[in-house]
Amino acid sequence: MLRSLRLLLSSASLSLPAAFFPSEAVTTTPTTTITTITTTTTARSIPGAPLAPGLGGPHAWLVPKSELPLHTEGRYIAGRGGERVKWACVNWYGAYSETMTPGGLEVRPLDQIVARIVELGFNCVRLCYSTQAQLENPILRKEDLLMNPDLWGKRFLDVWDATVSAITDKGLMLIVNNQVHKSGWCCHWTQDEGLWYVPGYPESVWIESLVNMTLRHRANPLVVAIDLRNEVHDYQGVSLTWGDGNPDTDWAQAAARAGNAVLAANPDVLVVVMALCFGMDLRAMRDAPLELDIPHRVVYQTHNYLEYQLWSLISQGFVSWRTISLGTGFSAAAVAIVLVALIAAWIRLGKPWPVLPSLVVTFGSWLSVLTLVGVAICQACLFIVTQAPGCGSWGRRDVVPARNWLLVFAALGALLAIFGVLLCMRLRPAASVVGSAAADGSSHEEDDEDGSLDSDTEDNTSHEPAGGYKSCIRRLCGSPDCWSCRRIAADTLSAPLLARCVGSCAGQGRSNGNASAGLAQAPAWDFGLCCGLQCFIFLSVAQLFLISIFIFSFVAPTYWLHETHMNNFWGFALQQGHPWTAPVWMGEFGNEVRGHYWNNMMRYLSEYDVDFAYWAINGLKWTTGRIDITTGSWIPEEPHWSNETYGLLEADYWTIRRPWRLTDLQTLMPSPAQWRPLAPACDRQVLGSECGD
Repeated sequence: MLRSLRLLLSSASLSLPAAFFPSEAVTTTPTTTITTITTTTTARSIPGAPLAPGLGGPHAWLVPKSELPLHTEGRYIAGRGGERVKWACVNWYGAYSETMTPGGLEVRPLDQIVARIVELGFNCVRLCYSTQAQLENPILRKEDLLMNPDLWGKRFLDVWDATVSAITDKGLMLIVNNQVHKSGWCCHWTQDEGLWYVPGYPESVWIESLVNMTLRHRANPLVVAIDLRNEVHDYQGVSLTWGDGNPDTDWAQAAARAGNAVLAANPDVLVVVMALCFGMDLRAMRDAPLELDIPHRVVYQTHNYLEYQLWSLISQGFVSWRTISLGTGFSAAAVAIVLVALIAAWIRLGKPWPVLPSLVVTFGSWLSVLTLVGVAICQACLFIVTQAPGCGSWGRRDVVPARNWLLVFAALGALLAIFGVLLCMRLRPAASVVGSAAADGSSHEEDDEDGSLDSDTEDNTSHEPAGGYKSCIRRLCGSPDCWSCRRIAADTLSAPLLARCVGSCAGQGRSNGNASAGLAQAPAWDFGLCCGLQCFIFLSVAQLFLISIFIFSFVAPTYWLHETHMNNFWGFALQQGHPWTAPVWMGEFGNEVRGHYWNNMMRYLSEYDVDFAYWAINGLKWTTGRIDITTGSWIPEEPHWSNETYGLLEADYWTIRRPWRLTDLQTLMPSPAQWRPLAPACDRQVLGSECGD
């Protein structure tokens, strides 16, 4: 996940201290409704008749060992008897960081933290580790195990085994996750940990580590799954693929090799396979579902955070959609007034109309310019999705086809513009206007000192033929005759000829003072009106853009958009009866604000009854850097402990942080889920304010 960006967003919020919650029950009032938050909410793992209470106590519905091992049936994870087993998990991290220690052991005994997880109602834990810690197996620091003296002086694997035993002894299922190779915080897009191989840790070492962890817990049936790798993504020109057979980029084939090795070590575990693009995109699987040597073992994993949907990130991190709707609404109204004024002025001028070549050139030019702007936007999007989130597959699937179609339309617009120019060059000035004007000039030789109007006229027309490109360019922003006529008159200093041109061509009541009063004043196109047309087109495009943003500002917070996006990227796999149907586990998600994103996510997970693992139980995180808001780059800092704003627990690893969050999660634990909005989504209007506590 893009945790570095979440660090930035969460640091902009003002945290309010949560009250200490006893283990029995607590009462909070998020709105006028009083809600009771219990730490013993049922997390029933199989629908239908409740199972007998497991090892966690009389109120925690845990999977009995008689239902193990697990397998998959269609979109569900099922027990030995064929009934659904829902993973209602929580992430517990720290063993993959520089401390190599599960978080919280410095402030609370291990058994108390595990007991708290059971009390909160979860039935499984996703426990993360690093390959480096597993291979080097160092002695852990005493200060990171301060409240667990029995673990002082122990090595990583000793502490890991003690943690696994504490979790499974309480009846919780455990999913072993290979988070990173090199111990440290992740996952920024500039890190190479998005690949399953990094310098010093080739694929063979990765697979060996997974196999060793599988064998280590083979005798423990509650270690139900091996999560192969966290949030795969592109890195420095290596663009991940799915099913193309390239050993350096094909994540599906790498996952198959690792998954089969894991199943060879323990055929009873499930194999969890991460979606591409930080866990966002599973669409490639639809065309090439993953098959392992032992069937019914694959569980796909997706992650989702606020920043994975740009529209959610904008409203929570920068400016609310309500503010955007007001701004675009007033702007669109102002532009509409200007457009109406331009139309009214055009009507007052007699509704002059450009010639056909002018219309063709104008339409073609604008089509080409606007589509080229779209191409530039696509290129920017391609760079962003390829570099920042590391989603080359996403760019190839969505952005590149759109860019290519825009290039086609840009070329079409350019051809239309060229055709208009060629069409214009074939037009000749009307002989009746120029010829009669020239004759008029020759009959008034007193207005021409040398009496050579005819020869001058011929010279001028010979210098610039009627079909010449310069004349054509002028005529595109005027009537086909006016510019030639006016230039001839100006060059010959013939007032009668100029008057005749103005009277016959310009019209619109703007004739020369010497023009004959009886000449027709038909409206004609000129340079000013040509510029006015371009302004009208530009403002019309701007108006469409403003109206689109205005409409989208009402669509962006809706559940419909959230559901459509989820179904498009991975929710399709939950449809029964297809070759690609498989369980999809929401392995990470979280937020510190009860906004539209949170409520939409809760509703989706509830309506589709998705297995989940909330990020995270931790109250503190070991921080080694921050993201620069101006450049998006990762800036290292002196390592230090900081609050985990997404954490379910406070820094004491007991007090509930943001009780509404736990309440919502507890409604997702049964199957079917029972989430209902307890309060409307808050709408943060002032950046940095707290919303939803």
